[in-house]
Amino acid sequence: MEVLKDLIKLKGVYGAFMSDNKGNIIAYDMPPGYEKDAMEEASHTVLRIVEGLDTVGCNVDHILWEYGEYRFISRKVKDGFISVLCSKTISLPLLNLSLNVIVKQINEGLIEVKPKENKKKELPPELAVAVDTSIFNTIEQELTKFIGPVAEVLITRKIGELGEERDNFPRGRLEELIDSLSAEIDSEEERQLFKQRIIDILSK
Repeated sequence: MEVLKDLIKLKGVYGAFMSDNKGNIIAYDMPPGYEKDAMEEASHTVLRIVEGLDTVGCNVDHILWEYGEYRFISRKVKDGFISVLCSKTISLPLLNLSLNVIVKQINEGLIEVKPKENKKKELPPELAVAVDTSIFNTIEQELTKFIGPVAEVLITRKIGELGEERDNFPRGRLEELIDSLSAEIDSEEERQLFKQRIIDILSK
C-alpha cells in the first residue's frame, strides 16, 4: 500500500495494515501467512480494548502486543488505526518517529490510502524458468545466521514485493531477490559475506 511503503522499508518491519473506526481493514501490506481475516479480527480486538479503556477515562493512542516471535504496534489515526508487524528487537524510537510522520499526514489528509501495485517483470524465456523451491530453504538458512529467525518472514515478503510467488519464482530475478535481502543486514562486511555464500552455493 502506498501509505505504508515508508514503514515497510524500515529494517525490522515486516508488514502493516490500516483499519477504520469499526475495525475493518482498509489498507493491507502483510507477508503471506498473515491472513487478512485474522488481521481484521485482531484489529477488532484492538478496537474493543481501546473502547473499553476509553470508558474508564484512559485515553490510549497506541497499543503494543506480542505475536509469536514478533511484535505488533497499533497507533490511532483519524477514523481508525495503523498496525505494524515488526521484530522484537526493532528500534522503537526510530519506528515511532516514522509512525509520527505518517499519522500526522493521515490525520491532515495529506496522503491517500490506496493499494500498492506489484508488477512482474517481463523476462526472456530462458530467465523466466522457475527455480527449484529448495533454494529458498538454503537462502533462509544462510540469512538466519545474520538476522535471526525473522529470515523466513523477510524472504516471503521480499518475494511478494517483487510481484512473484515462491512456487514459481523466475531464475532471472534471483540476483534481485538476494540484493534486496542482503540490504536488511546492517554490516556491509556481513552483507557481502551473505551474498558470496549464496553465490558459492548456487554455483555448485
